[in-house]
Amino acid sequence: MTVRPRAAVAVLGLALAACQTVELRFDDSHEPESDAGADAGPRPAVSAVNCLDGGICALAGLHCDATGDLCVECVDDSHCTGARPRCQTSTHRCIECVGATDCGSNGSCVPGVNRCARNCSTQLDCPPTAFECEGGHNWCTFCEIDADCVGSADGTRCDIAYGRCVECIGSGECLAARPICDRTRGRCSECLVSWECDAGLGCSPSAHRCVAP
Repeated sequence: MTVRPRAAVAVLGLALAACQTVELRFDDSHEPESDAGADAGPRPAVSAVNCLDGGICALAGLHCDATGDLCVECVDDSHCTGARPRCQTSTHRCIECVGATDCGSNGSCVPGVNRCARNCSTQLDCPPTAFECEGGHNWCTFCEIDADCVGSADGTRCDIAYGRCVECIGSGECLAARPICDRTRGRCSECLVSWECDAGLGCSPSAHRCVAP
């Protein structure tokens, strides 16, 4: 049987269309500067797809940022709850605070880690477990050096930025299974945003692990 040229082109077009696959495009807007709360390596390639198609972001527990066509942890504060109620729009991550008003009348939002610290004038203004009232910022601190964190359930490193015991201060202190230090939580994580995961995976905003949608 002879296949005419036009028919062959049509068959080839149908075959190519059938072979096309759709891959997720996740957030690649994470920045490793201090307000992002973490260290990060070079960005890998990201597969593209319109995140509005079929609600694919929701399958990974994420939300669609229509302006950037990206799957992110949050677009606004309505996507953040509990201890991390604010959406940091520069990174599209849920954090504890973006300003002092998020920390109540007796609190301040610590820059770089986006966590609340209790204000104080003297040691008497701090809870009994506090190490001291730090005079430079007038915050209640719970450690000054790593030795103050020995036996702490929160970690054995003292983040002197706000005087709290944490698991890590930089990503160089994290192991391969959880290589990224999230300073907003003081914990090592597998990922903070989805571009840190392999293609087709998203970063779970609750577990901070790469998951399939």
